[in-house]
Amino acid sequence: MEKNLYETLKKISAERPKKPAIIFGKRKISYSELLRQIDRFAAVLRSRGLKKSDNIAVLLRNSPEFVISAFACFKIGAAVVPINYFLTTDEIVYILNDSRSCVLISGKEGRQHFEKLKEEANNIREILDWSEFSLYEGGDFPSVPSQNDTAAILYTSGTTGHPKGAILTHKNFMADVEFCLKVVRLNHKVRSLCFLPLFHSFAFTVCLLLPMSVGGSAVLLPSIVKGTTFLKLIFRKKITLFVSIPQVYKLFLKVPKLIGKIAFWRVKYFISGADSLSIKVISEFERKFGKKIIEGYGLTEAAPVATFNPPNKIKHGSIGKPLPGVEAKILNGEEKEVEPGEIGELVIKGDNVMTGYFEYPEATKNALKNGWLYTGDLAYRDEEGYIFIVDRFKDMFIHRGLNVYPREIENVLRDIPQIEEAAVIGQPLEDTFVPAAFVKATGKISEKEIIAACRKRLAAYKVPRKIVFVDDFPRTPTGKISKRKLKNFYFDHYR
Repeated sequence: MEKNLYETLKKISAERPKKPAIIFGKRKISYSELLRQIDRFAAVLRSRGLKKSDNIAVLLRNSPEFVISAFACFKIGAAVVPINYFLTTDEIVYILNDSRSCVLISGKEGRQHFEKLKEEANNIREILDWSEFSLYEGGDFPSVPSQNDTAAILYTSGTTGHPKGAILTHKNFMADVEFCLKVVRLNHKVRSLCFLPLFHSFAFTVCLLLPMSVGGSAVLLPSIVKGTTFLKLIFRKKITLFVSIPQVYKLFLKVPKLIGKIAFWRVKYFISGADSLSIKVISEFERKFGKKIIEGYGLTEAAPVATFNPPNKIKHGSIGKPLPGVEAKILNGEEKEVEPGEIGELVIKGDNVMTGYFEYPEATKNALKNGWLYTGDLAYRDEEGYIFIVDRFKDMFIHRGLNVYPREIENVLRDIPQIEEAAVIGQPLEDTFVPAAFVKATGKISEKEIIAACRKRLAAYKVPRKIVFVDDFPRTPTGKISKRKLKNFYFDHYR
């Protein structure tokens, strides 16, 4: 393992200098050229007085400039603070102030925010706009950080309030890549498609760091391309590693079988993350296109991948087994490990686990105990060691002393042919909680029919009392349904 992420890239550049590292539209940037531009931008940052332990925010879409900015920060020992470009100005101000970022690197995607950021972002002393300066020769100096220095501060989605910044070291990222490569066999021929936003750890680690660590190529897209253009791109760019979220795989089911088989024939690994993918979708995808979808599990605080299904023995509905190098336990309320089949909180341990939350000692204390990361996810393990997520601990609710897991109800709802997507929350009723379901229907179906279908497969107390039909769902930046926003909507309109 190299001493930092920059040195890892430098080593690959020496081994495969002419190999395309980044493909962006018609631009192909070789490893040697990418390293040269990183060195030049690192010189720019150093000339601005930036140094080790500074926090530098990056507000850019997927682009070579994002990669250059991040690795230049890695070289000088600064921590990257990637910012979600979908956020409002006020939300961006909060992250800039909370992270104590001293410089913002951005471009056209951030200009509408600049004026207010200059006024309200307390520590920002300069905004570097990629369109307004030129790189100059320089950067011939050694990289600064060690493995244990901070590489990035990644902000969580803030499902329970303001987002928190997870502190991830160079070692955290490099270890996670190393662990993944023990399960997913990749070489320099790999070519990933990165349309998921690089400000999120899932895309940054799996779509970028993973292929680059073996001398492969990453095809960057600023956003997902719709329709047949997307399929043509997968085919023409010779994609072999496709990393996505459940919503995209659901859309693929609408693709004609022959077209899909042609578009996907080079893809060796289809990986789904960020949220659960229904067994119905996985089975239909495999039947239609003859390709397997592999699910794993991760969270920002673990850089992010923690578990993965072995490609040669996938269990649908499971998040797989802990990656080699990651330990996992399932604990009960007394923090004792439970037996197979029993539900408890999933906790993990490994060199990929964050050092804590930035300037949130209490939150860090609650999340990290004796080196174990408490994920907040309820799970069980079967006799073969495969882990199954039951629900988020915070999403579970209690009906007259009985635990109700919304995910179980959502799985039943998704199996109804006319329902494309579903989300369940706990609805207060007198002195208890009962299920209320939001559904996105693709065919004609009534509330009574949905409830009747649920009664056939669920105990009475798990059957939704209210069905709310929606055209779409509020989502987090990674495509997850935002339960917090759904609860606010429900309580505003149906209480």
